[in-house]
Amino acid sequence: MAIKHATELKCGRLVIGCTFNHRVADAHLANVFFVSWAKIAHAKPISHIPCFRRSLLNPRCPSYYDRSIDNIYIFLSSLPLPKLVEDLEPNEDSL
Repeated sequence: MAIKHATELKCGRLVIGCTFNHRVADAHLANVFFVSWAKIAHAKPISHIPCFRRSLLNPRCPSYYDRSIDNIYIFLSSLPLPKLVEDLEPNEDSL
């Protein structure tokens, strides 16, 4: 996480702008981080204890994926070409 900007408001509150590297943290984890940070700031117990196991970030060795994943994706070239807007007949739903 990188704190990009911090602004203190006249009321004494703080606005913080952050960025997260999506390879390390997703939106859910970012939310857990901010909720935990707010609880710590209010001297409340946190519900999610952080994990500092760096091995979780190591890639699988050897890299492996199940063959069933091949059934999920298709090549774009196998899709039919879309119809041109000029070829479509106007109807009530057209813009």
